[in-house]
Amino acid sequence: MFRPKTRLGKWSVGLALLFVFISSSIWLLEVVFFPTTDDNLGLAVFLTPLVPVVFLSGLLALLTGVISITTRKERSISVLLSTTTIFLIILLWLSFFA
Repeated sequence: MFRPKTRLGKWSVGLALLFVFISSSIWLLEVVFFPTTDDNLGLAVFLTPLVPVVFLSGLLALLTGVISITTRKERSISVLLSTTTIFLIILLWLSFFA
C-alpha cells in the first residue's frame, strides 16, 4: 500500500526524492555553510545552474504522479503524498515570482 506498483509511480517518487535532495543540498550549501555576503558571492555562482534541474525534476515528478494517479489508477500513499507535496512546493515557488 505504501510502495508504488506502476512504473510511472516509481518514477514519480524517485523524481520527488531527487527534487527534495537537490533543493535541500542547495539550501544547506548556500545558506548554512557558505553564506553569501556583499564581498563574497559564495557558492551562488556554481549552484545557480542547478536551479532549473531542481525545478524540472519537481515538475516531472508532478506530471508523472498525476498521470499515474489518473490513468494507471495508482493509489499508493507515497505517490499521493509526493505528488501533493511537489504541487504545493511548486505553487509556493511560483507565488514568489507572481
